[in-house]
Amino acid sequence: MTVPIQVLMEEHRMILKGLECLEKLLEKLSQGEIPKDLWESLLEFFREFADKTHHSKEEDLLFSRMVERGFPKEGGPIHCMLEEHRLGRAHVTAMLEALSKDQDIVSPLEHHGRAFFELLSDHIHKEDHILFPMASDYLDSQDWSFLQKEFQKVEERFGKRHHKYWDKLAQVANQLGIPMVEKSQCATISKEYGL
Repeated sequence: MTVPIQVLMEEHRMILKGLECLEKLLEKLSQGEIPKDLWESLLEFFREFADKTHHSKEEDLLFSRMVERGFPKEGGPIHCMLEEHRLGRAHVTAMLEALSKDQDIVSPLEHHGRAFFELLSDHIHKEDHILFPMASDYLDSQDWSFLQKEFQKVEERFGKRHHKYWDKLAQVANQLGIPMVEKSQCATISKEYGL
């Protein structure tokens, strides 16, 4: 497996841990608890790390390179992934907007939280088991070398996001009593970017 695909899949492990935290917050919500600070921290993780860091690598780099090499952008897996990224952003925005209000926040948090959980869980499975294997077959060693360098530039441009958002996610998980992803399960990220 190539380093860029390993990085993306390890980032998925972090995002899946975020979804586990979201599931716990939805459970608390159904019991009448709304720890706004945890919701805000988790949604910041999804917006800043999952979307701006992780999805930018996929959309701006991996998917673009696949399209440059002749992979269809419309009507195929890339189109589906881009649409799901857009839907995910809309759910996160709606949850953040709900949190900014003093009333009527339970229903939108529950609706968008559950929809986001289902969407992103399924999305990650499709990328890991369908799109990434296609990319591995489609791109050559020069493409993977280029992507590895460009992924590093994303990390440099955004300034050590893996470390920052690993810590933020670990704090949320700890407060919810959820064990964090073992750093050994993210060995490529540790090696490439430092955790």
